[in-house]
Amino acid sequence: MSDPKAKAAHIKQKTDEMRRLFNLPETESAIQDYACTDRSAVMIAAGRLYVSQNYIAFHCGVPEILHLVPFRKITDVQKDFTAILFNNGITVLAGTDTYAFGSFNHRDETFNLLTYLWKNPPSYVEVEDAIHPDPTAPNPMTSSMPPASSFKPSSSPSSSSSSSSSSSPPSSSNPFSHTSNTTNSYGVSRSQPSGLQGQGSNQVQVKVDTDTSKQALRTVREARDIGAATMNELSYQAEVIDLIERDVENIHNGLDKADRLVRGIESFGGTMANAFSKEKLTGKDVKFVDRTLTSTRVDVPIDIQILWKLNNDDLVPAILRFTADKFFCINPSPNKRAEKDTSHPYEVIDQIVLRARHLHLDVRFKGKKDTRFRCMSSYVQPIVNEFYLRYKAKVGSQLNVLFEPGAKKFSYGSNSISVPTGNAENSSRSAGFFRKDNAQISAFAKNAPEEIRSDLMQQEQDLNDISDVLGDLHGMATTMGSEIDRQTEQLDRINGRVDSAQGRMDKTNRRINQM
Repeated sequence: MSDPKAKAAHIKQKTDEMRRLFNLPETESAIQDYACTDRSAVMIAAGRLYVSQNYIAFHCGVPEILHLVPFRKITDVQKDFTAILFNNGITVLAGTDTYAFGSFNHRDETFNLLTYLWKNPPSYVEVEDAIHPDPTAPNPMTSSMPPASSFKPSSSPSSSSSSSSSSSPPSSSNPFSHTSNTTNSYGVSRSQPSGLQGQGSNQVQVKVDTDTSKQALRTVREARDIGAATMNELSYQAEVIDLIERDVENIHNGLDKADRLVRGIESFGGTMANAFSKEKLTGKDVKFVDRTLTSTRVDVPIDIQILWKLNNDDLVPAILRFTADKFFCINPSPNKRAEKDTSHPYEVIDQIVLRARHLHLDVRFKGKKDTRFRCMSSYVQPIVNEFYLRYKAKVGSQLNVLFEPGAKKFSYGSNSISVPTGNAENSSRSAGFFRKDNAQISAFAKNAPEEIRSDLMQQEQDLNDISDVLGDLHGMATTMGSEIDRQTEQLDRINGRVDSAQGRMDKTNRRINQM
């Protein structure tokens, strides 16, 4: 099925089927579906397993079986055997409930997809200073395709209202919609005020914790000052070591002259040899070098966990790594590239295509119609954003980003969209594509209530400043590490030359004593 329009219609059909069977809201889309059996029942029942952003859903017609398992309730996903002999089963643990499925034709791919979505829930952000695709615009991939909005599924009013109230996961698009008495991830604490009798019990007092961010900023700035002082000490130490090395080499030159004199005194032959030979000095010429250390920003690779779609359409876990000049896939376990020829510079990218199948995207290359990079990821928005910004920085023009009919559209092309930290294991992360010093304040602060907006903007500015200082600290650490390695090598070399000079001096003293 190569026609994008036909693919979109097929995926829409599966999505409508899943929403109707399990009374799911319109925000849920079928990412993939697999034929399998339910081994949890008394009798093995054949059916279909649907996978969406937030749910695992199994349906069997005869006997009628419906299993709806939210990813947030899952505690473990395990590969399993069926009938002891066949390694084609998956067991899902959700609290005290156990769901056993078997007879998968693509068991490993299903396991990879379930495990990935369980550990990496999809999310999107709306940013004002970004590119916002028109949801009603026709898709430029083909003039015959209807607009993406025409693929919007319809549902009955009853199912829509009931599903949105019971089955829909809480929205995370607005951080100010929380109703709990805890501090959320944006540092906004909410508590019920006292002494508000007669004014309504629903009033809340909102306070933004700016003291913590300011204290953290002071701490990292102090660390940067300490790092600068350490670099100055290392520079002074390097100059002292250069002087020591020069003195050691001068000692060798003095021993060369002493050896020549002793040889002339020892015998008439030595005197004649000195007369007809030039003086040779073995001491090395130590040139003075400016040892002033300067810190430079180091490009920190950005890693994003994905499921890489191979040529045979299998989905395998991998890490998409962005560097300054290129991107490539690596195997997360041995930290090696997943396959050959996965490295591509940004200049060769022709376009990014967001597929009708949710969370799927293609990277297509110039002059290579049959070559493309395909992946599935919960972080499609940060991935597209990284590609767009890095391509624009390298080429100087905008990258063509296309959305197939039915594909979810989102904003991109903003420094405010950052890569979620901690999503790639065993690697150091940065906040995403390099931020400018005057980075835009995110839409979260802009959409805050008036009474806390200024504090939120101050808090976010502090966090941006902390990110900049941490970048400086990383550059300092790299510079100091390289300088310490160089000085260690130089000291080892000096130590060897000192031992050699001591041996030569002892030998010369013995020759003098024998005269």
